[in-house]
Amino acid sequence: MANQIIHFLNLILSRIFEILMAWIAQWPLVALIVWSAGTGIVMAILFRFTSNQKGLGRAADRSRAELLAINLFQDDLGGVFRSLVRMLLHSAARIGYSIPPVLVIIVPLILLLAQLASWYEWRPLIPGESVVIELQIDRNHWNQGQHAQLTPPPGVTVEAGPLRDVGQLIVFWRLRPNPRSESGLQVGQLQWDVAGEKVEKSLAISSASRRLIPVSARRAGSAWWDQILNPQERGFSNDSPVRGIEIHYPHRATPVLGWELPWWLTFLIVSMIAALAVKPLVGVRF
Repeated sequence: MANQIIHFLNLILSRIFEILMAWIAQWPLVALIVWSAGTGIVMAILFRFTSNQKGLGRAADRSRAELLAINLFQDDLGGVFRSLVRMLLHSAARIGYSIPPVLVIIVPLILLLAQLASWYEWRPLIPGESVVIELQIDRNHWNQGQHAQLTPPPGVTVEAGPLRDVGQLIVFWRLRPNPRSESGLQVGQLQWDVAGEKVEKSLAISSASRRLIPVSARRAGSAWWDQILNPQERGFSNDSPVRGIEIHYPHRATPVLGWELPWWLTFLIVSMIAALAVKPLVGVRF
């Protein structure tokens, strides 16, 4: 039941994301900045209405007062030490006041980051480019599952495999899309017969393009957190012989002023700047 709810939630969020990204996907950096700034503003508003603003204000004011006391009475070693202790206590109080809003913000933030990762973390394969596939088998089904045969979609060649890792219970293949594949985005289905169960995983192939395309690098196992972090495809059930399927797509680059920063670092920096920028307008204290 929980897996069905997570799948439904992922399906809805993925479709909403596709609609929102449709008009801006051709400008990856602009889209990332828009999402980051919007998230920072929303987080500031949520923090304002879910935190104890009076308590945060008192703790901040008292911390500044203790810092001023340290600067004024530097010759009083005992007084300086007591002020330091009180300042640490006030800082701990600020952290305590921040915990409830963080707990409110963390759930939608994780869902948002999981969606953004499917657009920014990886890119589709380019025709002629090789990739490694992992089929992760459940321990109870290893004896049969290790003999699973991969059936690639048309235009994709199996270059190597199957290669078995008995310790990790993983079967590997290396694939290569035909260099003469059609231009544009193609989404084929990799197929296996694992211990009597038909298993599929999408494979995204696209000619070189800057336009953002969602890429599902992993089809999750039965764990709820695995399915939340990999929302593009339905996860496997508890009784499935497969623990997950992973495709080692190339990482997508999103340059910022000539720097190859990870997308999540750009997101963090821009969202923090946006939250601080609207601080006076929202009337929030962190």
